Amino acid sequence: EDQIEIVLILPNARQPRRVMPEHSIDQMAGTLEQDGQLTPIVVVKTGNSFETVDGHRRLAGAIKLGWKTIRAVVIPRPKDMLRAALLTFFHREDLNPLDEAEAITAYVQVEMEITLEDFGRTLATAVRRLERKQLSGQMKVLMGVNPDERWKQLNDWGFNTQECELFGILLSLGVHPGSYKSNRLPILNLSIDLKDAILAGLGADHALTL
Repeated sequence: EDQIEIVLILPNARQPRRVMPEHSIDQMAGTLEQDGQLTPIVVVKTGNSFETVDGHRRLAGAIKLGWKTIRAVVIPRPKDMLRAALLTFFHREDLNPLDEAEAITAYVQVEMEITLEDFGRTLATAVRRLERKQLSGQMKVLMGVNPDERWKQLNDWGFNTQECELFGILLSLGVHPGSYKSNRLPILNLSIDLKDAILAGLGADHALTL
């Protein structure tokens, strides 16, 4: 754990959160000012600078307070910065559903090298088969098994290679395919004004209803 100069810390280009509300930064700044920095941020070394993996809001709060340094833990660079950012992102209590939907979709597209249209079509087809076979409730069980066992079970259930890969990626992130298809993927097709409203705090369900 080190005290690192804030000017040397760069934002993570793979950070899933596109927008950090000002009130959220103000809240963090207030906490840091009152209680100090209780938890270090997590960074990786990038040349002569550092890149954040976890602690973007703490860093933003420290910058707002005018701090020159911040406590940080330097870890080896993960093989997949997007996945590392996603896994820490999913543990946030203030997840924005639009950011979550875009981040998961982008990750799947990169991993599978498919277009958004192909992703949506494959997911819809696979989830329909999942529901038809009445296997939706067993998806949570597959989140806790190793990738090889997960793949074998999905294959035994009759899913093709692309569907097994897609389900495997989502389940490895702790994301239920059926829930994502119904509650997150549709957000990406909303109008710009509704997406902006979600980023400003409108509930995803309300936005989809509108």
